[in-house]
Amino acid sequence: LTRHLHGPREQTVRANLAVGYPRWRWVTPFLEVNTVTLTNGPMEEDGPKLRDRLQVYTTPGFNVRPFPGVTLRAGLQLPVSAARQFDYTLHGAVVWEF
Repeated sequence: LTRHLHGPREQTVRANLAVGYPRWRWVTPFLEVNTVTLTNGPMEEDGPKLRDRLQVYTTPGFNVRPFPGVTLRAGLQLPVSAARQFDYTLHGAVVWEF
C-alpha cells in the first residue's frame, strides 16, 4: 500500500475499448485498446515521465467458455506509445456467472 504524504495524489483518466468476434463455438478472440493519462501526481525524477502524457496499450487475447456460465480469459497487454509504465503485462481471469 503506497500513501502520498506530501504533494498531490495521483489522478488518471482512462478509456478502454474491446472488440471480440466469436470465431469458434467455445473460443472468442478479442482485441482491447487502453489509454491512460496521469493528470495529477508527483513528478517522477528517476522513473519514466508519465504525467500529462498519453499512454496507449493494446491487449490481444481470447475468451474460452469450457462450461455454461464459466469463462476463462487471457490476454497480453503491450505498450504502443513511447510513454509507458511497463513493457508488457499478462492478464488472466476466471468469470463464473451465477
